[in-house]
Amino acid sequence: MTSRTQLFRSPLGLVERVEGEPASRRPTAEEFSPDFQVAFPCRGMFVWRVGGELVVSDPNQVLFVRGGEPFRISDPRPGGFSEVIVTPAIDALRDIVEAMGFDLESHPYFRARRRRATPALQRHCARVLHALSEPHACDDLTRDGELLALLRHALRLEGAPAAVPSAPTRRLIRRTKELLDTEYTRRIRLTQVASAVGASPAYLTDVFRRFEGISLQRYVTQLRLARALTELPRTDGITALALDLGFSSHSHFTLAFRRAFGCTPSEYRRSLRPRSGPAGWPSHEPERRTRATNPSHEPELRTRATNPSHEPEPRTRTTNPDSEPEPRTRATNPSYEPGPRARAPNPRTAVRTGGCC
Repeated sequence: MTSRTQLFRSPLGLVERVEGEPASRRPTAEEFSPDFQVAFPCRGMFVWRVGGELVVSDPNQVLFVRGGEPFRISDPRPGGFSEVIVTPAIDALRDIVEAMGFDLESHPYFRARRRRATPALQRHCARVLHALSEPHACDDLTRDGELLALLRHALRLEGAPAAVPSAPTRRLIRRTKELLDTEYTRRIRLTQVASAVGASPAYLTDVFRRFEGISLQRYVTQLRLARALTELPRTDGITALALDLGFSSHSHFTLAFRRAFGCTPSEYRRSLRPRSGPAGWPSHEPERRTRATNPSHEPELRTRATNPSHEPEPRTRTTNPDSEPEPRTRATNPSYEPGPRARAPNPRTAVRTGGCC
């Protein structure tokens, strides 16, 4: 059973949140989309059956739907799944793709049906999703601009195209992803994963890196961080969240988050607070305590007006006419004559007096 919630609609496209519950692992009834779509999985995992292919959907993937193709969804994991589906206006989508040098139907991602979501793309998607979910986060003009920016980011080619694996290799990778989706919040070992999917650790890590473009360990970390992006706006305890996601400590979580997204979890959460800047996005400028921001603000004047007993200490001749500086050099006192220097007596050469010669 799936439910759809409209988040945003404009002449440039429709954005919906789709959530599904695992009523059964069997394939759903055949569905059909007449439009080209881009899907950003946020939580959970399922298998997308389209055009005779089995495409694994999890938060580390972006899915590309070609209009007019029937498909089915199967094998949802316990806990269900959630994804954001963008249905762009066809003219806007063609403009974006053609600006990259492709026809819409021949774009490599629409032909491959998926791409790996980088941490930068995951954070971009989370930011746009937060803006669309919060009615006062920004205005419609900003939403339109951010929607187009997200589509450009998702369609931009990054790195060399991944090689096409054989059917047995695809099954091995799919079983590995299914296992990781259920175990990524726990502390697991590579030998346990390899044994569960029926491969040696060396072979599994080599195949996974070659065809997914990322190591198995980083894939697990990215699953945890993708979940953190959705949980941080509504959680109070960062340490508890870190442990729930499988990190060993608060510092371990913070280090991984900063490496992936360029900020700490606390800084990311503060950036989502509804303080609107000039363009509608959160502003991080500190408040300036001036008369412009506070008309009643007057700086304190440290004078006799504010302290009648305050008397400044006289420091110059102007305030003390009787003060005369002592002349010390001929430049400042022409009549100054230095006295002769007295040489200290030398006990070895001193003349003895008062005695016989």
